[in-house]
Amino acid sequence: MCLKSALQFGRRAELFAYREFEVPEGVRLRDAREILPESAVFAYQKASKEGLGAGSYSGFSDLFRYRMLYELGGGWMDTDISLIKPLSPSTYLFRAHPHFQAVGNVMYCPASSPLMAWCFEETQRRLKPAITDWTLPIRILGEGVERFELREFVVALGNEDRWPQVSRLLLEDSSVPESWVLVHWMNEEFRRLGLSKEAVLAQSGLHKLFEQHQIAVPVLRGKGARAYRWRISRANYLWANIKARLG
Repeated sequence: MCLKSALQFGRRAELFAYREFEVPEGVRLRDAREILPESAVFAYQKASKEGLGAGSYSGFSDLFRYRMLYELGGGWMDTDISLIKPLSPSTYLFRAHPHFQAVGNVMYCPASSPLMAWCFEETQRRLKPAITDWTLPIRILGEGVERFELREFVVALGNEDRWPQVSRLLLEDSSVPESWVLVHWMNEEFRRLGLSKEAVLAQSGLHKLFEQHQIAVPVLRGKGARAYRWRISRANYLWANIKARLG
């Protein structure tokens, strides 16, 4: 859905991967080895105190995007982002966040950007697979935005990466707020809470977006729907946080 949401606004969509597989019509599959060798791939070995990160490739993804944008320029969008309205950046664009200077799940930079060169070198130097601070690459980007005086290009584009904002869009009869340009679905929370991305509640905000992009997806009913509602409930979210902090 991420890729289709980009295509609907006439953007060129390219997906980097280390193996071949079928992609939506209009999407170009590119060999990720053009940017970094497959031997550079790593996953986080440990979870953060919030229970996030263990087994995730997000740290490598951050490293990859900094290198890709330096080499090629253009835009980057994580595959847990859905565009709701078109984006038309000129030179730089970063997504605003309530707890960080900027986040890089949606970015636009020119090729050979000094910022991206610095972010790649700093992340490569400071980031290790055993680290428990999975936000380090995000903070490095924020440091770089300040260092190169690019704060004016940090823009609020949608939800604030708060799970209650996302979980509301998974419930029946919900819709994406009119002011949002995009939705960040917070993939790490789906992983942590054991939520399926392959089924939806009827007429949820997520269901409506699948229908808009003509993507068939099973609709949960009965026992399956009740179990899904529990997984996205505030009570389960708080319980997951408590378990993570207790180790």
